[in-house]
Amino acid sequence: MANYSVHLNQAAIERVVGGYAKKAADRASSRLATSMGVQVTEMGLIGDGIDRPAGQLAASFYTTDKTTVALKPTFWVRSRVAYAVFLEKGTRAHGPVRASMLVFRPKFAPAGVRVFAKWVRGVRAYGFMNAARLKMTIRDFLP
Repeated sequence: MANYSVHLNQAAIERVVGGYAKKAADRASSRLATSMGVQVTEMGLIGDGIDRPAGQLAASFYTTDKTTVALKPTFWVRSRVAYAVFLEKGTRAHGPVRASMLVFRPKFAPAGVRVFAKWVRGVRAYGFMNAARLKMTIRDFLP
């Protein structure tokens, strides 16, 4: 019986397979961003004030490549609006920290209208990012 040893060149594996892994992860993260955008648009949570035809989404989510190791591709899916984290996780009721009252202009209020409040109710958690992530399948990685 003959014994053979096989030595794999790690750099060659990363060079060949790493590209496929990165493309698959990029494809899946783009589909995840699109799925999040669809959910947010259907719920009416994030809007940029521009009227669009039915079915056309505001580009509210995008992906960023954070890969450092070729065989472990990493892509971040991020929101273009800073308040998306509050819609995802929710907030509790809150009030002023240093002043005696909160003062703000409500959305869609006429110019010059201000509201004085001792506290405001929080925003409920929608969990659309986590829901989109849980809906991902292997097919999202495939072409």
